[in-house]
Amino acid sequence: MPRYSICGWQLQSEIELTDLRARPEVLASDFILERGTLAAQAARGIAIGPVLWQLPGGDLLFDPGDIGRALITGGRRIVVDVAADATPGELQAFVLGPILVLLGHLKGCIPLHASCVAMPLGAVAFSGRAGAGKSSLAAGLARRGYRLLAEDVCMISPEGKVLSAAPLVKLTRKSATQLSLGAAETEVRHKQFFRVAKEDDRAPVPLETIYFLEHSAAAAAPTIDTLSTNAAVAQVHGAALMPAAATALYGDAGHFAATAALTRRVGVRKLIWPFDLTRIGETLDMIERAGLG
Repeated sequence: MPRYSICGWQLQSEIELTDLRARPEVLASDFILERGTLAAQAARGIAIGPVLWQLPGGDLLFDPGDIGRALITGGRRIVVDVAADATPGELQAFVLGPILVLLGHLKGCIPLHASCVAMPLGAVAFSGRAGAGKSSLAAGLARRGYRLLAEDVCMISPEGKVLSAAPLVKLTRKSATQLSLGAAETEVRHKQFFRVAKEDDRAPVPLETIYFLEHSAAAAAPTIDTLSTNAAVAQVHGAALMPAAATALYGDAGHFAATAALTRRVGVRKLIWPFDLTRIGETLDMIERAGLG
């Protein structure tokens, strides 16, 4: 069974993960990922979210109802049952997306819905709703030589460090063309995936700043605004992926305390920019100046 490293964890997997380099030298595994058949078990458990159940004994069942379902047992073994028509790209996105998020919660991490790069003062994350430009800004900075740490799932350790994950960034064709990224490695659901990081760049980086993205009018210059403490806590708490899993494992108070502690450690800003891509260079210049100190 191939072995991989992701976020510093050792993953033994029956599912081939072409985005990650196999590491045969890894001996001990933090997680074991297997393929199997899972009968519908939701009725046996307690719903802790729209697609997440806690079963008797503490196992977690994730069943979004499209690509497949996954069962996490003992906090270490993951059984994945996927639809027969799922493509390899969809299967890999399933594992490196929601399954990775669940593993992060089991490790006491905060998985943020964000893309992230390493800059001289520390890691800089971009969060916001779908289409806000998270991946475009991260890819643009990666093109300028900064290390891509995370795409869409930004895993933050209990110590406030970003754990480096897959080296691919997901973009629309328009963003990829604007950034001159060349040929995509693969395409899943109308998004293209580009390799903009070295697979050996795995060292964790302290998180310095989280930018929450909003759109302005096309003619407006990009700006960075500060947020009040309450607004910052609310934004960070709301950006955590699968909060129901954290609540099931640590309780509401524990999950909120973790996100509040992260907010106290890092700078939380609002970045307002015209996401028509015509001013992406100007926006990247502004972020770069802030990230260089």
